[in-house]
This record gives sequence, C-alpha cells and structure tokens, in this order.
Amino acid sequence: MTAHSPSTTEPRNAWVSNLAFWFCLIAAAGIYAVVALSPKVLAYVRLQNECYANQVRLVSLERQVQYLGSVAAALKSEPEFAAELARVEFDAVRPGDERIPVDRHLSIDAPVRKPVPNALSAQTSWTEMLLEPFAHHRTIRLTLLAIAGAIVLTAFTFLIEPSTKNKLAALPFGHDETSA
Repeated sequence: MTAHSPSTTEPRNAWVSNLAFWFCLIAAAGIYAVVALSPKVLAYVRLQNECYANQVRLVSLERQVQYLGSVAAALKSEPEFAAELARVEFDAVRPGDERIPVDRHLSIDAPVRKPVPNALSAQTSWTEMLLEPFAHHRTIRLTLLAIAGAIVLTAFTFLIEPSTKNKLAALPFGHDETSA
C-alpha cells in the first residue's frame, strides 16, 4: 500500500498547473484591460486636472472681484484715497511736493492684482505620462494585445490538464452524434 498509483500523483502536480493556468488568464486579462481602459482613464485624468485648474482660476477671479469691490467702495466713500490713487496712477505732483527718484520695485504704485498663474496648465501629471503610451501609441497597444493573446494560447495549450481536455472533447458540442 506504499506504492503510489498514477492517479494519486496527478492531483499533487495538478494544482500547480491549474494555478499557472489561472495566473496566465488573469495576467492576459490585466494586459487587455490596460490597453482597453487607458484611453478612457487618460481622458478622465485630463478632465479632472482641467476641473481643478478651473476651480483654482475661479477662486483667483473671486478674490480679484472681492478686492476690486473693496477698492470701488473705498473710492466712493474716501475722497483722500481716491485723490492719492489718482495721483499715483497718473504720476501727478501736488504743488509743494518734493519727489525723490527710487527704483521701480520701491515705488508706490496703484495696486493691481493679477490672477495667480495656473501651475497645472504648464505641467503634465505623472498619471498622464504613464497612461499616454498605452492610450495613443499604436505599436505599443498592438504589441500588448499580441502578448495577451499569446499568453491565453499558451495557457490553453500547455497548462490545461489532459483530463480536462478529455472532458472538453466529451461535451455535446464536440460529440459527433452520427457515430452513436
């Protein structure tokens, strides 16, 4: 009873073959998913970045509107502020004022707020750089699809158990009814 029959050694090695078979199918499905989904994910990432950039721009414009509103209110209610702003803006000199020339960065200018430049418009995110080849380069996409196909063919050709091949041949669609 210590002798091992061929039927008892087959199941020991069968799980390795089954595991390799399913690993190959999952790997091929993953490769196919990368090729199929990368254009859509890339479009989503770009839209998300554009949405964020628009939000940053909106906040910047809201701050600028708020600032200009406070300047307008000050111009209406404070005549001294209006006079000083006009004097600075038009470089007007009152009689008796003494002017000392200074560098441009040290002078008092009429404050004008400029919108904050958008940092995202100039740079590409790492996800876009990662997805770009899979989304748009035809040779890379076709190569990956060929690799996925080869993995599937290899899995079904070499990793499927012989007993499963016999079971597949015995199925009704593989059975010739004229021989019965």
